[in-house]
Amino acid sequence: MKRLLCILLVLCSAAGNADLLAQDNASYSVRRQRQTSATRQSARKNTDDDQKKTATPARRQTATRQATNGNKPATTPATTRRTTTSRGAFSLSEAQKTARQTATSPATQSDGNGATAVGPKARQKKEAAQKPENESGLQLTVRAQTQYNAQREVPSAPVWKREVYRTLDLTKPENAGLADPLTPTDGRMNLFTLIFKLLSDKKIQAYTYNLDGNEQLDDAHRADFKDILDRYHVYYRRKRLAATGDTVFVVENSDIPSSEVLSYFIKEVHYYDQHNSSFHTDIEALCPVLHRTGDFDLNIVKYPMFWIRVSDLTPYMNLIQIPTSEYNNAATVELDDYFALQMYEGEIYKTTNPSGRTLAQYCETDSALRKEQKLIEQQLEGVEDALWNNQAPAAADADTAAVADGKKGKDDDKKEEKKSQSRRKSQVKEKKSSSRSSAGSSAPKATVRRQRR
Repeated sequence: MKRLLCILLVLCSAAGNADLLAQDNASYSVRRQRQTSATRQSARKNTDDDQKKTATPARRQTATRQATNGNKPATTPATTRRTTTSRGAFSLSEAQKTARQTATSPATQSDGNGATAVGPKARQKKEAAQKPENESGLQLTVRAQTQYNAQREVPSAPVWKREVYRTLDLTKPENAGLADPLTPTDGRMNLFTLIFKLLSDKKIQAYTYNLDGNEQLDDAHRADFKDILDRYHVYYRRKRLAATGDTVFVVENSDIPSSEVLSYFIKEVHYYDQHNSSFHTDIEALCPVLHRTGDFDLNIVKYPMFWIRVSDLTPYMNLIQIPTSEYNNAATVELDDYFALQMYEGEIYKTTNPSGRTLAQYCETDSALRKEQKLIEQQLEGVEDALWNNQAPAAADADTAAVADGKKGKDDDKKEEKKSQSRRKSQVKEKKSSSRSSAGSSAPKATVRRQRR
């Protein structure tokens, strides 16, 4: 009996140990499964984070739209899941590599609402397509920008300076080249079209034209391009650039009022530079003038549009060639040289004076206006002639008037010489006539025959 009891106790303890071992094995397998699933979930989470970082804006918008519509996106596509190799390590499948390359490659994708995610190549093509419409194509090279970086300026305290305003009539043969051609053809354009396109591209600045005719080229008198278009009824359309987001005003070549700009106002500055002992004539500003008929009559009304600083316009003038002859179409000159060499023909209508009056305001008749214009021209030539004749350039107003009236004094001297010569001739004639009269009144001499008698 004792042996049987011992055998039963041994069998019971063995069975209990087997149950405990089975329970331990089961708990170990559960823990191992949990660890494996946690590792897989963390790996999938890392994969999803990487995909979100490398995803394009279009995919993000698509995922957002699907979540808004209630369509849950696929958690982990079959093509992007990680596969387990025989060694137990994780590696990327070929499908996932292809998906990543597609996500990171530049492309153009649409989200269905008209918005597109544009890659670098597509953006370059789009900007190249928009450039001819939004820009004039007048680009300066680095060399040109360096060459025209510093323009010649009038000295701050010159010994002598005079400011003259002229009007250039484009109907004259000397100025007709400024209006050719009326519409841009084969890369050629006239002066006003050049100014208009540069203003549209915001490469130069326009300044308002005051009622007194004086220019003020400062920030307080800047003119808005849109106001200019509205004031002179120029047709345009707005366009928003996708690349920069700026709003530009596009004006067709046929809508640019080049044919109505028939004259220009220019401001000349004549000065003597004492630093290098030279006499210069520079154009400081110009103003295009529209010629339009009135609303109720056929009389032409002039509308000065705006002032332009010529120093801002000079770098672009070298890109324009204008004709200089009606008989030889091959005779052309750069627009900058045309103004620098003073090849234009303009009438003086105003000079800078303390009263601020124009010539027409104090010249009552046309003949008086012509005389005043000729007098000013003679004064300018007289100062330059006095400079090259080794005479001191006029440092004071009295000297300026004396030098300027040199030609008038010469004419007076010639008249006085003629009068003195005529007086001398008359005196000689009087002497001859008096001698003859005295000889005739004296007693006749007796001849030899009479004396013999």
